Amino acid sequence: MKTIAKFTKAITFKSGVITMLVFACIVNSSQAQDDTDNVKTNPDLQQKLNTKKNQGDEYFEKFLAHPNLIKIPEGYEDSYANDSFIDFQRLSDKKDQVEMRMIEAFLEKYPQNENYEKAMGMLYNLSTHPDFIADKVPESLIQYLNDIRYKEAPKSERLNMFKSLKRALPVDEQARAQYLKMTNDLVANVLSSNASLERKYRAEHMLLIRNFIIAHKIHTELPERNNMEASYWDRFDIQFWDSLRLQMEAVMNKYGTLEQMADDIKNLLVSIGDRSKAVGDSNWKYFFEITGPNSPQADQIGIKTLHKFATDNLAAIEAIKEMDGTKPLEMTFTAMDGTQVDLAKMRGKVVLIDFWTPYCGPCIAVMPHLKALYDKYRDQGFEVIGIVSGAAGRESHIQDVLQKTKANWPLRLEGGADTSVSFTSLYQINSYPTVWLLKKEGVIVDKNARGERLEPLIRKYLNLE
Repeated sequence: MKTIAKFTKAITFKSGVITMLVFACIVNSSQAQDDTDNVKTNPDLQQKLNTKKNQGDEYFEKFLAHPNLIKIPEGYEDSYANDSFIDFQRLSDKKDQVEMRMIEAFLEKYPQNENYEKAMGMLYNLSTHPDFIADKVPESLIQYLNDIRYKEAPKSERLNMFKSLKRALPVDEQARAQYLKMTNDLVANVLSSNASLERKYRAEHMLLIRNFIIAHKIHTELPERNNMEASYWDRFDIQFWDSLRLQMEAVMNKYGTLEQMADDIKNLLVSIGDRSKAVGDSNWKYFFEITGPNSPQADQIGIKTLHKFATDNLAAIEAIKEMDGTKPLEMTFTAMDGTQVDLAKMRGKVVLIDFWTPYCGPCIAVMPHLKALYDKYRDQGFEVIGIVSGAAGRESHIQDVLQKTKANWPLRLEGGADTSVSFTSLYQINSYPTVWLLKKEGVIVDKNARGERLEPLIRKYLNLE
């Protein structure tokens, strides 16, 4: 669904990519001229850019506040409005490549700049890695792509149709290979330098992130799965993600003295587990074994920390296996405000668990309604807790959401350094909002407790009917 969102929502860009795009315009507009002849830019701010274009990073932070400087290829909006898949994808890919080349140009021109590492990180974390669509597309393929009007198909068929369209796009393998070489070389340069161990680790971690993003993109475009083929797909997933597991293991062994390494690998393992429970469970077991007492590096802080993460996740996985719909849900965590939350201590109350993400508009839109119900029934034994996925680095945005919606219940931020287990990964929460309702005994009684049906459910399990 996230891939579809890229097509159906015409202009959504990561702030980091925006920043680097703007910054690269400042420092190297001439080098990317061939790619930007047909783009639009805010004239007033462009004039400011032109006067400072060769002064490096003087305005680097200032331009964080100017996302309206994003350059968009001419025809981008028209191709979206006309619902032409191939035209839209070509222009979208052109935009992605412009961003990538501008970042690359800055890195080449300003190797000593204090923002070099930050810019490098933006390159490896591009939310929209180019597809590198080939310039020459056979007419028969263009006809095929344009003939499939997936938006006109039944909703149940659209996702698989869209994936098929994406898989059919021809790739310029030479351009893709150049991108991989460029990003490999940047890391190799850091590793061969006299940079600190921490700096070298961050560079290698960037490669892990790049490889995860590429693999994730391929994985999300696979055909929809038949439940009858579940065991096959489990085997496929384990094999598919195995190379990344080996890369993580190599990085772990190389940087075992760094505690940050453990947190970063934990987050990658969680992200992979979000996409395949079979791989997630297998990976946690594997890292538990190789980081245990028999490891020659067992006394290193990074290895110790990762072993604890693996231990906690395996315990949680085993606890899930015992859930049969009749046993109470177990969950403990430290909330965003420092509150200690333990579902076992909330027995006797009806508890709503709201899984949401700061990227989810509908999640935020329903919060005022949830707040009204919370205020109405709290004194009668109704409680709410929130589990926020994708929270890392978005704390200020989440605070804004809470302030605007007046949500005042405990909130857990997934992905923090102090969170060993990701509840969204553990419980395979793949769509948002997801809302669970627990009756007084702590047992889940509804996994879609929202909208008009929520209040009757609250009243039912509070015995107010």
